[in-house]
Formats: sequence, C-alpha cells, structure tokens
Amino acid sequence: MKLCYPGDVMNRTYPSTTRSFKYSFIERNKGLLTGKWLDIGSGGLQIDVLHNPGMELVRADINPATHPDVIMDATKEFPFPDDHFDGIISLSMLEHLEEPGAFFKECRRVLKKEGYLLLQTPFLYPYHGTENCGDYVRWTHQKMEKEAKNFFDDVEVHRQGGRYSLLLEITNLSLPPFARWVLLPASPIMKWLDNNLLSPAEKKRGKSFYLAIFLKARK
Repeated sequence: MKLCYPGDVMNRTYPSTTRSFKYSFIERNKGLLTGKWLDIGSGGLQIDVLHNPGMELVRADINPATHPDVIMDATKEFPFPDDHFDGIISLSMLEHLEEPGAFFKECRRVLKKEGYLLLQTPFLYPYHGTENCGDYVRWTHQKMEKEAKNFFDDVEVHRQGGRYSLLLEITNLSLPPFARWVLLPASPIMKWLDNNLLSPAEKKRGKSFYLAIFLKARK
C-alpha cells in the first residue's frame, strides 16, 4: 500500500490535516482493498494513494479533465451491473452531490454480497465548490449513520479531528501553500489534544468539533 502523505506528494499538493485523516483512514482499511474496487469522484491524487497489490481499481468521475476510466454522474444510475464490485471508496465527494439520495442505493446495487463501502466527507471545512462542481452540504455523523443504515449492514461512522486540529487547519489554509510545511510538525500535537482535552459535554456525547467523518459499511 503506497501512501503519499506527506513524502511523495510534496511536489503535487500541500499538507492538510483533513487530508492526513483521509490517508490514515485508507491505511487502517488497507486489508480490505483487494479484488475489484470502484473509486467514485476519483480526481487525480488518489491513484497513488489507493494503489495496492491485488487490487483492480476503476476510477469514476464526472469531470473528464481528470481522465477517469469511466465518466459518471454519482446522482444517477451507475453504468455497472448488479453485484459487480468487491468494494467502493469515495473520498471528499459526497458534499459535491446536490441530490445524494440515489448514491447509497446505487452503491449497494453494484456491490457484491459482503462488499464494503468506504466513505469520507468533510464536516468543518471551507466551501470548495467550483464553476463545474458545486459544494452543497455538510454531513454530521448522525445523518451519515442514519442514511447508510437504510441500505447497509455493520455501519461504522467515526469522527476525526477536533477543535485543535480545526484551529491548525484554519491557520494552514490561511497561509500561502509553500509556507504550510512549517506547521506540519504541529499536526500530531493537535491530534493528541483533540483526543485528550475534551469538554465535559463532549466526554458524554462525543466530539462537537470535528473535521471529517468516515464511514465503513458492509452489504
């Protein structure tokens, strides 16, 4: 499994706390990444991130400029037969769907029995829509869990980050890209603070501040 944060990605992008959580999520689940997988909203960066021996990856994106294997609108019927993939992964894409209702239904349809859906979407993150790709919604962990349980079994939803990682991310994104490497050593410190300095209310109900939510669900 080749992960490119922050080493071999240095020449193509810049450090982001949200991105580091995303790559850690992939690392934790790398044992599932075998067989035929569909990457929805693949963009370009995840080609290297998702590379794994024994994994056949089909990249799908609505934007032809990213050179996907399949040009596909994730809000409509997927151009694949039933029970076709061993797994589906979609990172930082769900917030770009204006009508996301059909997405989970179609993911279930094209997954094989016992297949997995791995999903990440930001919660506290700047607006990042473009002319060709809107930014429509932020999902809470509660909404994600409720939606996924309509279609999947063994649903796991995790909140990543906290108020300290959020402060780092805001500072990071306010700097010129070339200057962001200066703050990179602060990332593990902020993650430690997130997990150890919770407010009394957060100790009871979980984190109120988080950067992203991650879903693992099985058909």
